[in-house]
Amino acid sequence: MKTHRDELEFLDRGGRPTLADMLDRMTFRPSRGSIELNGARMVLSRATFGADLQDELIRRFGEHEAMVLLLRLGYRNGREDAEFIRRAWPNLDIGDAFTAGTRIHMVTGTVRVETLHNDFDFKNNRFSGDFLWHDSVEAMEYARRHGRATKPVCWAQTGYAAGYASVFFSKLILYKEVSCAAMGDKSCRVVGKTVDDWGKDDPFVRIFLDEVLVTRPETSPRMRKEGVAQGSKAAGILEDMIVAPVHRELEQLARAGLSTLI
Repeated sequence: MKTHRDELEFLDRGGRPTLADMLDRMTFRPSRGSIELNGARMVLSRATFGADLQDELIRRFGEHEAMVLLLRLGYRNGREDAEFIRRAWPNLDIGDAFTAGTRIHMVTGTVRVETLHNDFDFKNNRFSGDFLWHDSVEAMEYARRHGRATKPVCWAQTGYAAGYASVFFSKLILYKEVSCAAMGDKSCRVVGKTVDDWGKDDPFVRIFLDEVLVTRPETSPRMRKEGVAQGSKAAGILEDMIVAPVHRELEQLARAGLSTLI
């Protein structure tokens, strides 16, 4: 595996695991069809795969639903990576484990992260961060395919950052992409705060709480519309008789993650 000479001096910077540590723990077994990072299975795929996924989700479900799904997938992936870092390097200082999220985001070829501001206090659940994302794969692929975007498009990466950071606090950490290279900005910029600092009435916070982090089964508006069109009349009657009168209470129970028997 080749590493450009001008990159070598940066590989040992930052806390552990450094980029050099991660590369040292990367094992390629092409004859077995396997790539591992410190024992965890990885996959090398073309950057266009993520762009294809985003395009297909938008085409099938609409832009909002696509954004919610990619935020959710990114969030889960970020949490999994945070837990992986803590397991794979168990003796890490918690601050190093926390900031390793920026380095694993880089070593996977997703984006180059530049930290502008990163202030955290785990005991008191205090966090604020400001980062530049250079050469974001989501932004670059979107711009290459569709030209200039009208709003930020790095949905999976934004969800990933939230998922990774939230593992280290007892409060939800959310990031907002405040500028995006797909919109013509020089680079993407993300700002992170606790959900309390953003405020629960913030529109993006509401999307995250009400849609991204849902625990109840759900379908897209298109699937719901098709289901109504194709469903039987009897099912509609039962829905009106049984579910409708207690719908609000069911929504509240679902948000709390509680099981319900009707």
